[in-house]
Parts: sequence; C-alpha cells; structure tokens
Amino acid sequence: MSQYTKVRTKSPITLEDSLGNLYKYLKPNSKILDVGCSAGYFGEFLIKEKNAAVDGIEYNPDDARVAKKVLNNVYTFDLDSSNWPKELLKNKYDFILFGDVLEHLKNPGEVLEKFRKLLSKKGRVIISIPNIAHVSIRLEILNGSFEYEKLGIIDETHLKYFTFKSFSRLLSDAGYKVIDYDQTTIPVSKDVINKYLQSVGLKATNSFYKEMSKPEALAFQYKFIAEPGNSSKKLKLSSKPMQLSQEYQVEINKLLQDIDKLNIKENELEGLKSSKSWRYTQHLRNIRNLTINRKKR
Repeated sequence: MSQYTKVRTKSPITLEDSLGNLYKYLKPNSKILDVGCSAGYFGEFLIKEKNAAVDGIEYNPDDARVAKKVLNNVYTFDLDSSNWPKELLKNKYDFILFGDVLEHLKNPGEVLEKFRKLLSKKGRVIISIPNIAHVSIRLEILNGSFEYEKLGIIDETHLKYFTFKSFSRLLSDAGYKVIDYDQTTIPVSKDVINKYLQSVGLKATNSFYKEMSKPEALAFQYKFIAEPGNSSKKLKLSSKPMQLSQEYQVEINKLLQDIDKLNIKENELEGLKSSKSWRYTQHLRNIRNLTINRKKR
C-alpha cells in the first residue's frame, strides 16, 4: 500500500475539501476516470454520491488490487510510458480526475494531451496541483533551504513544480480551455513571518506583507476544471480564495499549539503524522524549526 493511501485512509478527505466549488460540475450518472485512484476510496464515494460509473488508473499494484473491488475497471501502467492499455484507449469519459497526480510525471503536458482524446463530446478534466510559490516555500528558500519531504508541496516523489501561471500555461499548451478554478489556502501569520525574517537579518515592510497576503502566496493547492479548446482569456485568482474547512482549520491550530508545547506523547505524535493537517503544516513547522535553530547558534 502506498504512503498516500495510508494517509488518506487514516484521515478521510471529502469532495468539498478536494474539489472546492468544482464539485458542482460532477453531474450524476456520469462516466468518470480517476487517474491515480489509489485504493479506490474516492471513486467509491462518487459511485455512492453521484451514481457514477468510475474507472481508475493506479500504478501501485497493491492499491490497484484493492481498488478493483470497488471500481468498475482499474488499469495499472506507467502514465509516462507509451504502453497504454488498448481497452482504456477505446473509452470515453465525461470527467477525468487528476488529484495531485501530474506533478509526479516526467511529461505532464504530453499525458494531458493523450487524455484529451478520452473525453466525451462535452467531457472535462478536473485537476488539483500543489503550489510551489506558497509563502512557506518562499521563506524556506530565502533561508537557502529546499529539503524534500515524504509528503506535501515538496514531496520527494514530485518531478515537476508549478505556480498558477505556469500550470495555466501547461493546460493551454496541452489544448485545454480553463472553465473554472479555485484554491485552498493556508495563511502564515505576521508573527511567524517577522520571526523568520529577523532570524536572517531582515525586516518586513507593509509592501512585503501585502505581497505575502496575495492568493498566489497563500494558495497551498490549486484546482482547475478544463475542457478541450483554446482561450485568450487571462486567468486571475480570486481575492477571496477558498479556505480550508473549519474542521481542518481547527485541527491545524490545535496541532501547532501541541507542537509549540513540545509535550506530545509518542503514540499521539504518530497519529498526528498520519493526519491531513500534518501534511498541510509541514512547511510552517520547517520555518519554526529553522528559526529556533538559528537562535541557538
């Protein structure tokens, strides 16, 4: 079982958290392909909630075996290879889902072009992608740090990194027109920014705070819905991006408080490491650790 399946099964995600306002585009009775379907938990949910017919693609053979028990069909192959199953290429789908998948590929643009041929006449792709320009990453790089992690924005298995502009351009180059988009945000407080900048001999200005409060800096993950076509429309992020659900925001705040107190028992820490909020706050914790280490020098 892959590390992603272990995390998701211990801390189940919801469609609202995963797709934001794009959830409304998934019509009942649709034919859906879940790319990177893991153990099929997401597709199974869609089958129940949307009465959908769901196929999956999963590279991990253990996850694929589990997914086959709940999805209609599951294909196991390398998306970057040229050996795509002939059975798959005969299908047409109303929606093709890419949930944090494309950043793991060598040639995501070429893969998107291939999938375009598998869309029905009015078919669309729904994509979530991490944002390398999140404020936490910017602060880490400012310190000269770029450490790969097991999970998160700089997951050690990521081969590509994207900003809003670069991924929008990738979609356009692959022959897609963006219909809608959204972003999940995780803010970093002025106090954390101040402490970190002070540790490297810098002082934040109002202009800097303004820059770090823009959607491009707050977005942890972007979500796109697109269809085949061309568009000259310039995309602009909303000034009021989608916040994490209240449930997860409360969980994150509690997690950070526990970390600050440094009184977490070993078994409790293991539970936190498998939670969604642990992944979301990885870079905030890195920033705090770097700040603390600098003070100790």
